[in-house]
Amino acid sequence: MKKRVCIIGGTQKNTFEQFAKKNGFDLLFHDGKLKGGGNKELFSTLVKKADAVVVMYGACCHPSSKLAKELCKEANKPIGFHKGRGASGAFNLAETLLHGLKPASI
Repeated sequence: MKKRVCIIGGTQKNTFEQFAKKNGFDLLFHDGKLKGGGNKELFSTLVKKADAVVVMYGACCHPSSKLAKELCKEANKPIGFHKGRGASGAFNLAETLLHGLKPASI
């Protein structure tokens, strides 16, 4: 069964989808932009479905990052914060999380 990775932040959805397919992941994606503060339900759904969550720290607003962190804590899901904007770094971080390893801090 494919692992589901949730990426929050960024504008490269197509690149993330291609990278996920190439590497055997299912992708859940949100651009990280707050739309009237109503992302809690949507983020919660994504986090619950994901096996690991990666926040694109440089491409996501602080409230979205904080919300993702809180929801992952509640759902006991691994979360990592990727300082860059590239797909390969994001998925390398996801693999680290999926293997139960602690990512390097940013």
